[in-house]
Amino acid sequence: MSSLFVGSSLSNFYRAARPRYPKTVMNSIFTAWKQLISPNTRIQDNLDVEELKKSGLALDVGCGSGQLTELLGIYFAKVIASDLSTTQISAAQSASSASNNTKFHVGDCYSLRCPDKSADLITVAQALHWFDVPKFYNEVGRCLKPTGALALLCYGFCSLRLHGVDSSNEIRANQLIQEYFQGENYIGPYWDARRELVDTAYKTLPMFNENKCIRLTEEMPLETTLSQFVSYLKSHSAYQTYLERVQPASPDVDVLNVFVNKLTPLLQSSMTNSPETSEHASSTKPEPSLTLLFPLTIIVCVP
Repeated sequence: MSSLFVGSSLSNFYRAARPRYPKTVMNSIFTAWKQLISPNTRIQDNLDVEELKKSGLALDVGCGSGQLTELLGIYFAKVIASDLSTTQISAAQSASSASNNTKFHVGDCYSLRCPDKSADLITVAQALHWFDVPKFYNEVGRCLKPTGALALLCYGFCSLRLHGVDSSNEIRANQLIQEYFQGENYIGPYWDARRELVDTAYKTLPMFNENKCIRLTEEMPLETTLSQFVSYLKSHSAYQTYLERVQPASPDVDVLNVFVNKLTPLLQSSMTNSPETSEHASSTKPEPSLTLLFPLTIIVCVP
């Protein structure tokens, strides 16, 4: 696992700005889980969502600051969430609205805190690319019940939907966003090589059980503001690497500021053209609101 997030101050950005997973994610996981075990009627009957709320155990591995953990707490009687970063766990604990059925602890993904064959669901959200995958799968095999499932989630670079009416601005804004993520003059050169695994939606990684695996794709929206979007961009490992490697030699230049200065006029122009903005015009410009759209991949495997 990468040491980038161990003891990192990124946790506050993660907690504040990373997208929360909607309840539809759990619906997708449960649907795929049932479909995978449907040939075995006895096992299918045992996959009772209401029963999981009474006695089910879920493990959220590489939980970060808890974006998925809270959602799991709604559906399972007990949730154990772990991450290698002490600051990520602290952020998850301090901000969590999860009930007492959720326990957070610092730990790696190769020695999970659960007895053999006791976990109903193991989840990894936006973290598998940091793992030694075969070693992790060995631990998954130890922990999962025969009726259990492993759910892997990852999302790629976001696109932008403007709330104004100027589609040309939206096109230009999205071109600029992709340039920021991947361009040589922005943070493109500073991604870890493992970022490619996310960009390909884990298609090049081995699966826990290639013969019993379902891959789903859906769009995950995030309603946000420009300042929150900037916080999200600050949470990227590539930006933090850029700050460490490049900015000390050029303290007056920050590629994120350059990007925001180019993006802001496009957003404000769209707001100016928006009927809602025109009706409520004032001397003080409101902060641009926008919708980020993340391409989400969900992979569900069973033993």
